[in-house]
Amino acid sequence: GYEFFMNREPDAYNLLFGNLGPEVIMLELQNTGIEIGRDIVYIQQISSEPMALWVGANSPFRTLEELVEEGRKRTITVAVSRLPHPASIGVLSLGEATGAKFTLVPYGGGNPASMATITMEVDCCGLPMANPITLGDQARILGVFAGRNPAPEASGDAPTVNGALGLSLPNFDSSRAWGVHRAAYDAFPERIKILTDTMKAAVADPAYAKAVEETGLPTAFIDAGGEDVAMATANAVRELARRYKDLLSGA
Repeated sequence: GYEFFMNREPDAYNLLFGNLGPEVIMLELQNTGIEIGRDIVYIQQISSEPMALWVGANSPFRTLEELVEEGRKRTITVAVSRLPHPASIGVLSLGEATGAKFTLVPYGGGNPASMATITMEVDCCGLPMANPITLGDQARILGVFAGRNPAPEASGDAPTVNGALGLSLPNFDSSRAWGVHRAAYDAFPERIKILTDTMKAAVADPAYAKAVEETGLPTAFIDAGGEDVAMATANAVRELARRYKDLLSGA
C-alpha cells in the first residue's frame, strides 16, 4: 500500500490513511526505502487505542496472572494480525519480563485472528482494544498495554498489564492518521490547509462521535491531533520498533 501511494502523483489529492502502529513498524523493519518525515508527512491524527491481550469467552483463563503462570509451564499461542505490530511487541516484551513463553501466530488480519481465538484454535490474542470490545461477550480482555484503561465500562473493567503484574512496560498502542507526500506538503501549503481544516471540522462535529458510537466503539478512542501530534506518534512507534527490533526478529 505504501509503495503504491508513493507512486501516485504528489499533488495533495492523493492521500494516505494509515494505521501508524503496524505500518510504521513495517517501514522501520523492512527495507522499503520509504522514510517517515522525509517521504510522508502525517497531517492529522483521528484516533488512538491501546493494545489488549484477550481470550475467548470459553477460555479457561480468567485473569492475566493465570495466563502468565501457564506460560511459565508451556508455550502459549497468541493470535496476532501480523508480526510487525505493537501487540506483537507487547506480548514478546511481556514474556521477556515475566519468563512466560509466548509464540506469535500471524493470521493476516484482525478478523481471522479473532475467530481463531474465539474458537480456541489459539490460547489468546493480541490486538487493538477495539477488536475484543466489538466482540462483546464473545471475548474477555485480560490486560491492556497502557498506563490506564481508556474504556473500562466497555472492556469489563480490564486491568492494565503493568497494574495486574507489577511491571513497568511502555505503552503499546496504535493511532490512525491521514498522510500526504512530503513533496505535496512542501509544494501545496494552501491545499494542505484546506485538508487539515476539513479534517479538524469533521472530527469536531458531534455527528462524528455519534457515528463512532454506532459502530460499538467507545468515543474515548477519538484522539484527534494535528501534524505535531500525528508525527510525534509516528516517531514514538519508530523508536519502539528500533528498541524491540531484535525481539521481533527472533519471534
